[in-house]
Amino acid sequence: MSTSSLLAETSGGEQIVRRPRPADAIGAALRDAYGGTVATPEDMLRLLRRMNGVRLNS
Repeated sequence: MSTSSLLAETSGGEQIVRRPRPADAIGAALRDAYGGTVATPEDMLRLLRRMNGVRLNS
């Protein structure tokens, strides 16, 4: 992965960060970490539903 594939500088000095290409190592790492379709366990879903029903005093 080269820096030039992710970072570009404009004439005004701003930097633009581009998304990684599929072939970039960081692209593969992100895809491996976040690309799966792992289901949330039922007990966790049940707890989240309970938390959503709790009203906080503000």
